[in-house]
Amino acid sequence: MDHDFGYVYVLTNPSMPGQVKVGMTRRRPERRGAELSSATGVPQQFELFYARSFEDCALAEKVVHSVLDEQGARTAKNREFFNLTPEQAKELIDKVAERLAVPETADVFAEAFTARAQQHLTLPRPSVAELEEALTLLEHAASLGHHLAPYLAGETAVALSERKKGPAGVAERLVARGRELFQLSAERGVSRGFGRAAEASLRLGETFEYATLWGRYLAALPPDEPIPEEELEFILVFVHDHMFSGEKACPPVHGYLQANYRQLRAGARGGGASKEFLVWLDEYASTLSSRLVTKAKWPLVGLAGLAAFWAIRPEAFVLFLAAALLLAGVGAGIRRRYRTRAALKAPKTGRIDVSGRR
Repeated sequence: MDHDFGYVYVLTNPSMPGQVKVGMTRRRPERRGAELSSATGVPQQFELFYARSFEDCALAEKVVHSVLDEQGARTAKNREFFNLTPEQAKELIDKVAERLAVPETADVFAEAFTARAQQHLTLPRPSVAELEEALTLLEHAASLGHHLAPYLAGETAVALSERKKGPAGVAERLVARGRELFQLSAERGVSRGFGRAAEASLRLGETFEYATLWGRYLAALPPDEPIPEEELEFILVFVHDHMFSGEKACPPVHGYLQANYRQLRAGARGGGASKEFLVWLDEYASTLSSRLVTKAKWPLVGLAGLAAFWAIRPEAFVLFLAAALLLAGVGAGIRRRYRTRAALKAPKTGRIDVSGRR
């Protein structure tokens, strides 16, 4: 788990009876209270009622806020003020600290975070703010060990990179973050994470990493078994979008296409692929086969011919080999002599302009 040490605190203010501020800080809680007290519009100073340290303060704050939201205690959306007593807030923070220390309870929180994130993601067109909230929730769930949360977080980060506007580099950082999350998901058993990480690498222009990750994805698929239907669709979509369009070749996919050609073609046909794609798939597999045959055929033919020559006329074979070596040596000498003469004749000074005149 990543460490994000800090505090979850409870602040009170005499001018806000019945309300407390529950937040988190990575600095001293007293300093945070002083900062809020110095803000314009605050009639009286905030007082620190309670603070507790956490290894992951952002996660702890999110859990506390989630519980308070379920109770309807928040005074206004996107604000950290709640209708409860300081004692109740302290008790809740202590309970969260105890529960986060228990793996089974952490799993419950992780599931709750994932469920809340999916509420945002299943909207017809979630806003940028909703995607950001979903990403935060899923990253918290991932930090608690949820096996599927990293993959969902990676998808959310990539989707956010296509929607969020900002300074140069924002989209690239989100894609890079998505790649990290996809790789984390693959380490937790979601093999497709390698494939999605490869796509992210392609977007970042890292061709070598892209091919390496695709190789790891294909290697993670169960050997000597039919390709799972969802993975078959994923592979075909990748091949269609990146190889059929001529965008980028992927060497690890070449051998996989040839080894699983029949199943891939059947899946493409059953999935309603276009006629053009099916023809391309046939031609591509045929080209791969012919390349392999050609690479293997001519060296074998040459070796077979030399072996037959040796078996029939060993004396002539020796003379042929000696003559070939002699001709190769003479040819190398002639080329060397020609290059030397050309170098001696080359002009030592002068410049040649674009018209060819010196």
